[in-house]
Amino acid sequence: MNKTIKSFIEVLSSNIYNLLIGIILGFIAPKILGPLEYGFWALFALYLSYAGILVFGVSDGLYLNYGGFLYKDLDYKKIRSCYFFTSVYLIIVMIIFNIIIGFLNFDNNYLLLFRLLSFASVLTCLNGLLILINQATARFKIYSIANILPKTLIALSVVFLVFFNKKSFVLIVIGNIVGLIITNLFLVIKSKELVIGKLEFGRNIISEIVFNIKAGLPLTITGIASMLMMGFGKFLIESKLGVTALGYYSFAFSLITIFTQVIYAISTIIYPLVKRKPRDIEKIFSIIDYAIVYLSGLILLLYFPCRYLLGILFTNYSNSFGCLLYLFPIVICDARIILTFSSKYKIERKERLLLKVLLISISFCIFTTVILFSLFNTIEIVAFSTYIGFVFWQTILSIKDGSFKITLDYLFEILYFICYLMFGWSLHCFIITIIVFIIVYIVIRKEIKSKLQLLLKYIRGGSNEKR
Repeated sequence: MNKTIKSFIEVLSSNIYNLLIGIILGFIAPKILGPLEYGFWALFALYLSYAGILVFGVSDGLYLNYGGFLYKDLDYKKIRSCYFFTSVYLIIVMIIFNIIIGFLNFDNNYLLLFRLLSFASVLTCLNGLLILINQATARFKIYSIANILPKTLIALSVVFLVFFNKKSFVLIVIGNIVGLIITNLFLVIKSKELVIGKLEFGRNIISEIVFNIKAGLPLTITGIASMLMMGFGKFLIESKLGVTALGYYSFAFSLITIFTQVIYAISTIIYPLVKRKPRDIEKIFSIIDYAIVYLSGLILLLYFPCRYLLGILFTNYSNSFGCLLYLFPIVICDARIILTFSSKYKIERKERLLLKVLLISISFCIFTTVILFSLFNTIEIVAFSTYIGFVFWQTILSIKDGSFKITLDYLFEILYFICYLMFGWSLHCFIITIIVFIIVYIVIRKEIKSKLQLLLKYIRGGSNEKR
C-alpha cells in the first residue's frame, strides 16, 4: 500500500476511534453520573486540555525544529536532556501546586480534583513531547496508538460505572490517569533513545531549551487561542441562555467534529512530508488549497442529508438543527486554515504571524458575537457569528499569504445561503442547490481534473522517496 495513504489511514483511524469514544461518552457518562458528578468530570477535562501551556512551547519547539527528520537522524542526547529537565520542572511545579492548594479553602471534591489534575497534567505534557517527536519524524503508527490509549481507559472506566452502578467522577479521572501512565510507558519503550541514556548539562542544553521555547511558544499559544474561536460562543450561551441551550449548541458542534478529525489527520501527515520537499512548498500547498476549494460544494451538500437523518434519529435535539446551516461552512474554512495556511506557515517558521492573525480574528469574532447576540439572543446567531469569525480568519491569512482571491468556496457558500434563504429547509432547496453546484463543476471540470492529478503525483512521489 502507498506509504502516505497507509500513514493517513493509521492517523485517521485513531482520530475516528477517539471521536466515536467521545460521542459514546457524551451520551452515556452524563446519564450515569448525574449533573454534579458529570460537572466535576467536565471541569477536569476542561482544565487538562490547557495543560500544554505549562511547558511554555518546548514540545512544539522540538516538533518544529525536528519536523521532517528521520528518527535515526535525531540528536537523541539533546532531546533526552530536554525531556529530563522538563520532567524535573513539571514535578517541582506539581509539588508546589499541591502545597499551595492544601492551604486554600476548597471542599473535598475540589481538592481531590485539583490533586488528580496536577498529576494528570505532568503525564499529559511528557506524553505530548514524545508524541510530537514521533509525529514530526513520521512514525505515525506509534503516534496513533499513543493517541487512543487514554480514551480507551476512560471508556473502560465508564463501562465499569455502568456494570457496578457507581456514580463518581473520580473513577473516570483515575481511568484517564491510568491511560496516561500506560501511554507514557508505551512511548518510553518505543522511543527509549529519547528518554534513557546519558544527559547533557550546562549552557548548551539551557540554550537548546530556550531555543525550543522561543520557537514553540507562539504555536502553543496559537493552539490554545484557537479553541476560543469556537469556545467563546459556548461560554456566552451558557451564561446567558443556560445549560440546556448549551447542550443543543454543543450537540450541533459535535457533528462537525467528524469532519475536523479528518482535517487534523491529514495535517498530521502533511507537515513532516512536505518539509522534506522545501523547493515544492508553494506548489504543493497551492494544489492542496485547490482540492479543498473544489470539494467545498460536496461538503455543503452533506448538510441536507445530515439534517434529514438527525430529524429522524434525534428529535429531542431539533432546536440545534438551525445551527448546522452555519457550522457546515466552518468545516471548509477550518480545512483551508489548517491544511493550507497553518501547515505552510509552520514550515516557513512564521508562527508569530499565525498567532498575530489569530488574535486579531478572535477579537473580531468576540466583538461580532457580542453585538449580534445582544440583538437576536439565539444560539443560531452565535453559530452564524462564529462562521463569520472563521471567514475573517481565513481571509486575513490568505491576504498575508499574498494569495487572496474570490475562490470557488466563497461562491459555493454564497449560493448555499441564497438557496436556503429563498426556499428554506425543503427538498426544493436541496435539489436546486445540487443543480447549481453540478453546473459549476461541469464548467470547471478540466481544471479540477488537472489539479487533482498533480496533487496525486506529489502524494505518490512523497511515498516513493527513499527514507
